[in-house]
Amino acid sequence: MTNVLEQQWSRNDTSANSEDTIASRFERQVAALPDKLALVTDEISLTYRRLDLKASRIAAVLASLPSQNDRPIMLFMHDEAARLAAMLGALKANRIFIPLAPNSPQKWVTQIIEDSGTAQIIVDSSTRSIAELAVTGSVTVMEVEHARSLQPFVADRTASPDDTACIVYTSGSTGRPKGVAISHSRLMRSIDVRYPLFGLGRSDRYANLRSSGVTSGITNAFLPLLSGGCLFPFDLNRHGLQKLAPWLIAHK
Repeated sequence: MTNVLEQQWSRNDTSANSEDTIASRFERQVAALPDKLALVTDEISLTYRRLDLKASRIAAVLASLPSQNDRPIMLFMHDEAARLAAMLGALKANRIFIPLAPNSPQKWVTQIIEDSGTAQIIVDSSTRSIAELAVTGSVTVMEVEHARSLQPFVADRTASPDDTACIVYTSGSTGRPKGVAISHSRLMRSIDVRYPLFGLGRSDRYANLRSSGVTSGITNAFLPLLSGGCLFPFDLNRHGLQKLAPWLIAHK
């Protein structure tokens, strides 16, 4: 059984490569499957090509900013598709992203800004007012709908697998934010061990019940996107558990 799964893993072009980063593995899927659905939410369906275009436009904006590359970009928005595009855009631009739960209170956002040295916060219309009240110092707020560039994105350097991809915060027992830096290679290892275990491939539809504002949700989101599958996020807080079974059946 293991050999069969390993062969399927190899055929789906998700096999481990020591030089892989999240962005480079995703771009391989875009090149191979540009017109295949990558992401389906209640509001939008995106092919790999369209998701990559959204991410590249955000990356071009981030690459043009004057802030240093080691200063993180905070992602604070409700829309899951927009957050995933921003995550990929930040990684394309070799920027570290910090995902925040969309219901984060103002005080918590301010604490993370001060602890992390955040340079910019990418928001949507529903979180902008909280972010603007929370910002300190020279931190700027950018609405994701305005984070678009018509200029083609060109990376100024190639990311290393050992580079930090994101910082995920937890309050811990003290109530103060504690950031955990996660490298590309650590995320890739976590993802790669799951492909043969779950037998994931390009024909699979993958439901993510966790927000990509938390570590497990980030891993769940990248699992299908780096294997050519299709991601279906489901917001339990918004829809409730009673709607999950009908939703799973409807989306197969």
